[in-house]
Amino acid sequence: MFKRKLKNPGALLPDITSKDAHYELLIGSEGEVQPRWFTHTMASWDYIYQGNKPECVPATICFIQQRNTAMETNKKVPLSARWIFNRGGGSKIGMYINVACEIARKEGIMPDKYYNNDVSLPWYSFKKLPFFSKPQKDEALNFKIKNWSYIPIHRKDLIKEAIRKMPLMFVAGGNNKDWKADIIKKEGEIDWYHAFEIHGWDEDEQVWYGMNWWKNEPHYIKLSMDYPITHVISFEDLPDEWQFVQENYLTN
Repeated sequence: MFKRKLKNPGALLPDITSKDAHYELLIGSEGEVQPRWFTHTMASWDYIYQGNKPECVPATICFIQQRNTAMETNKKVPLSARWIFNRGGGSKIGMYINVACEIARKEGIMPDKYYNNDVSLPWYSFKKLPFFSKPQKDEALNFKIKNWSYIPIHRKDLIKEAIRKMPLMFVAGGNNKDWKADIIKKEGEIDWYHAFEIHGWDEDEQVWYGMNWWKNEPHYIKLSMDYPITHVISFEDLPDEWQFVQENYLTN
């Protein structure tokens, strides 16, 4: 956790002046009226254990990609968040979102069997990045994310439309000491930023359904729709000609 304000998010070229040049212009809104309640089924073997390591961004990427891989291949392959974290120079205050996403897009994700995400290790051991063979690196390529993009946080309709296709990564600011409340609501001033998975919603309860793994055992959460979300990221495939503007902010 850290006490640094996030800068404004970057956009996607070529139209970097439009706040909606993230998801809508690439994927396009289908204009479908979304149901008041929706959730994906999440399997227990998809759980990620983050412990107290500041790897929430790679942990969320791995969680979603494990689920996507299982849906496409019917194979259960645990992936190493530690691989993304250390390949991208993650630090004790967190990791750049764009760096983590680009590693997963270009280099793939190393299976956990080759680089165990052992969050019980002391920091100096956790940060050690061993030599990986070419066959191991080639296997990591099998678990690449197809692409990634931002969804404007004020466009609940687009967020819901994207969730229907696959779970999303949310980034939120807060200072809550425990995210095991029945419904998580903002408490006080923003003191840190955290990434986690969202796979559904309930308009009647005004909550997002998700998974969280910071410190505690992985557990389902209900996040109030009033909670201060800073970024929403989709891993849906995008046209090849689109490029990303680099953003300069950290989250843990």
